[in-house]
Amino acid sequence: MIEPLNKENIKDVVFIHKTALPLSVISIYGEEFLEFYYECLLSNKNFFCNVYQINNKSAGFVSYTNKPKAILSKIIKQHFFRFCAIMVKSLLKNPKKIKTFAFSALFVLF
Repeated sequence: MIEPLNKENIKDVVFIHKTALPLSVISIYGEEFLEFYYECLLSNKNFFCNVYQINNKSAGFVSYTNKPKAILSKIIKQHFFRFCAIMVKSLLKNPKKIKTFAFSALFVLF
């Protein structure tokens, strides 16, 4: 069965994302950031995500956007302080991420 991303399956999508894509641009910021990211995307008209269910358990997902820069910009504008708090917390937990953060920020912005 296939269902759209919703509040009930966000934690499953986060688990799948961090497990299957541990080196993705957003995975490196941790689980809290991924949950925040997908929660923000629930109401974004430029983002589509379907979750594949087997026996009522999330087994995979597929997501798509044709405006990745616009999505992140909107999240930052609408949730600036929460975004910054999560990023700072992530970087304080693992200072080695600072270099990766800088490179991924440049990648996302340009």
